[in-house]
Amino acid sequence: MSKGKEGRKSRAWVVKLIVAVLVIAAAAGVFVTVQPYVKMKLGLGTAITSIDDLKPNEVMGFKKYVSDAVLGEARQKQELVVWEQDVQVDTDLSSALLNLGIFEKTKTIHTYGTGVYTVDMSQITSKLVAVDTDKKTVTLAVPRTYLQYIEIDSSKTTFEDTQHALLGFGDIEMTQEQQAVVDEAVRDAMRESLTSEECFADADEAALLMVYDTYQPIVEQLSPDLFLNVVFTADSVNQDVSAGSGADTEASASSAASASASASSDANASASSETSSAASSAASTTPTPSASSTATLGESSMPSSTTD
Repeated sequence: MSKGKEGRKSRAWVVKLIVAVLVIAAAAGVFVTVQPYVKMKLGLGTAITSIDDLKPNEVMGFKKYVSDAVLGEARQKQELVVWEQDVQVDTDLSSALLNLGIFEKTKTIHTYGTGVYTVDMSQITSKLVAVDTDKKTVTLAVPRTYLQYIEIDSSKTTFEDTQHALLGFGDIEMTQEQQAVVDEAVRDAMRESLTSEECFADADEAALLMVYDTYQPIVEQLSPDLFLNVVFTADSVNQDVSAGSGADTEASASSAASASASASSDANASASSETSSAASSAASTTPTPSASSTATLGESSMPSSTTD
């Protein structure tokens, strides 16, 4: 009799256990399929099963979650490098004593550089990220590209042989001030070519692709149903921000300071020595070279990796 009661209690306990397991399993199933957004917010998953599973009261929270994820990546990227354009400048130098053709000397210098274009992702705000759960799209509006800086590769600079007229002896010599003027003319020629409508159009096209490649994986992690659209903000324009770069300013200031110090030193030496005075007088007759620079675009490409 005692054994029968114990058997019935044991079976009842097993039944209760099975019921409890079924209840837990059912609850888990509801939690996963009906509450995917809650699951994601609690860190139990990185993506919802389907946007269609979202409840009406979860839609707004989901939109904010997607927007915050995109904005977080934008804050990390800041300046997104999207396009690089090579450019070559051919500079023709000419110098002639007393501006007479018989004394003329000419030389061509080939200078190579690269224009780097970026998208300023720091301008992205929540107003520029639109999530449409009905169309299952995320629209990200970004500013148009900037010419961020021009990088001149001095190691590639080449000099052609000096061409001489009948009495044009020696090479073309320049003071530091004259060299600085030529360098600025080269950079201006590069800048003019790199800020053409054609270059900015290529950079903008690359920007849309680069931004999409960067942010689409993030959107897919939130939901496989979502698709990213990248557009330009309505009020954005292409800009050249390379002209006022700190490196250029410092280089120009350094060149000018060196030239000024050299001129001062020459003046002091001239005052204390008759020989130096004669040499300085002779140097003053040295003609100032004229320069003409022409830029030609080379290869262009999207960078292999992005930088902050």
